Amino acid sequence: MQEIIRLRTGFANVWLLKGTQGYLMVDAGLPGKHRILFNRLKRLDISPEEIRLVVITHVHFDHAGNLAAMVRRSGCPVIVHEADARDLARGRWQIPDGTIPFAKAAVRLGRRLPGLLARATGFEAVRPDITIESPMSLASWGFDADVLPTPGHTAGSISVMTHDGHAMVGDLAYNEMPRFYKRRIPPFGNDPDAMKTSWALLRQKGAKTIYPGHGAAFDATELD
Repeated sequence: MQEIIRLRTGFANVWLLKGTQGYLMVDAGLPGKHRILFNRLKRLDISPEEIRLVVITHVHFDHAGNLAAMVRRSGCPVIVHEADARDLARGRWQIPDGTIPFAKAAVRLGRRLPGLLARATGFEAVRPDITIESPMSLASWGFDADVLPTPGHTAGSISVMTHDGHAMVGDLAYNEMPRFYKRRIPPFGNDPDAMKTSWALLRQKGAKTIYPGHGAAFDATELD
């Protein structure tokens, strides 16, 4: 199995995949948590310059928040889906729909107060280096993995899947509800049916373990 490391930035995960030439970072965590992120890398004896590539699974504040700080320190390129590239370059995000009652209420409130939401969840803009609309191999960066379009949470959601079945999926799936509530559809998302189609794609490609943007990794059979 390839080495995968979880770094927490508040309630959002950053995942590191070790390759032959350094590390791949999947997502960049909550805004304002860059010192936490760099300190945790230091404790692991990983320098920012060892981050060879960053993949942003989707452009929401809790996944792109520290990206600008990481790019400044590491100089690494950034991959994002074409559908999200403009938002990343402008430092903005589109609040998704809710999939359960409390989330739907939160979305209604956020959309009524866009200025307050923007101030509370703003992040620094980054111009992506690479945009994708179809699967892309990461072999040239030294990673035995691919980037796959996996829409559903947003139209531009993407996942990183290693060839031995480990999928870092952002908010395509969720694992931070109470233990008795085994719901893997996230509380926010634009198209739950498309999410399930993306789940099926990952399972078809041999996914064994899911590494979500929120919560601990879990067995891919829970997506069935």
